[in-house]
Amino acid sequence: MDTTDAPVVPGKRLLDWKFIAEDAGIGKTQVFALLKSGELRSVKIGPKTRRVPREWYEEWLESLKATAINDC
Repeated sequence: MDTTDAPVVPGKRLLDWKFIAEDAGIGKTQVFALLKSGELRSVKIGPKTRRVPREWYEEWLESLKATAINDC
């Protein structure tokens, strides 16, 4: 069976702190510090829930790469 034309199933569009911590290799405290400072942007859903749109998370990762390149 040819799978080249198989549809791509998109991942989650809104990411929680657990996903970000695991994916980025950082702890819960660091994720919340990034959210609080605004360095990692998020949206508020309800009174206590925050999620990070995947696009914003990927932009944040790219900014880390740019910073690392400039530090060399």
